[in-house]
Amino acid sequence: VPFANNGKWMFYNKKMLADGGYDAPPTTWDELKAMSIDLQQKGICKYGIAWAGVQAEGLLCDMTTMLSAFGGAWTDEEGKMTFNSEAGVNALNFMRQSIEEGWADPASTTYTDRDALDPFLAGDTPFVMNWSFAWALSNDPSQSQVAGNVGVCLIPGTEKFGMLPEKLMEDLLYLADEILIEAAGSAHM
Repeated sequence: VPFANNGKWMFYNKKMLADGGYDAPPTTWDELKAMSIDLQQKGICKYGIAWAGVQAEGLLCDMTTMLSAFGGAWTDEEGKMTFNSEAGVNALNFMRQSIEEGWADPASTTYTDRDALDPFLAGDTPFVMNWSFAWALSNDPSQSQVAGNVGVCLIPGTEKFGMLPEKLMEDLLYLADEILIEAAGSAHM
């Protein structure tokens, strides 16, 4: 019997985005890349994002998210592995190139999903994918330099895959807000 449910979210630094002239977080990975590069060029952040890139659960979760965003899947309907597809290669290349191009934290290859949160908490990156526990942690001034400036949104998609209609996105963000508020309350009990 399942006893817990969790999912990854995109956390973002509202102040960094506002300082860069943005009034909303990105909805596509291309937008996140462009915003990251722009914020770096303006001297607002060191890197746009840090990945959970060490060989561990976090990498598997991030890669699953990226694979879906690029229109792929680990297996087909018959259970045959399909990761090494055009979508899989595109997803992996997007992550690899983000480090090579310098807009993602190069230390990402050493980060677990918990470690990837540290540059965000320090105010070095405007974006991080993480679990709902990160809401309370990132808004705790004793542990986070960005407390009070954190927003949460759905993880971006691509123009072709992973985008949600605006009304559905609004409804999901409302539910996410309720879940995060509940999680923050239970974290302080």
